[in-house]
Amino acid sequence: MEDGVLVGTGTQRAGEEVLTEERLRIEQGDDGLVYVASPKGQAPTRFPATSVEQDHLRFENPEHDFPQSLDYRLSGTTLTVEVRGEGGGFDLVLEKK
Repeated sequence: MEDGVLVGTGTQRAGEEVLTEERLRIEQGDDGLVYVASPKGQAPTRFPATSVEQDHLRFENPEHDFPQSLDYRLSGTTLTVEVRGEGGGFDLVLEKK
């Protein structure tokens, strides 16, 4: 966490080769929580929170090509991220060890 902002980096690899990389952050905006994705070499994209609950956060930007929504669900030590857009999506399951 940096100055009240949750930050992270997403990296997709094929072996040792980095295919994509982006900086991610969740911050408090003027109108609530905002998820900001900054893919390498591209302008940042903002996804305002549309649902904020104790164990669930949903961010949406229907104008974005992909993704258009991100759902974060916490259950015990498991964080599930559902990434969705037109035509499909994918899930990430992260376990705290």
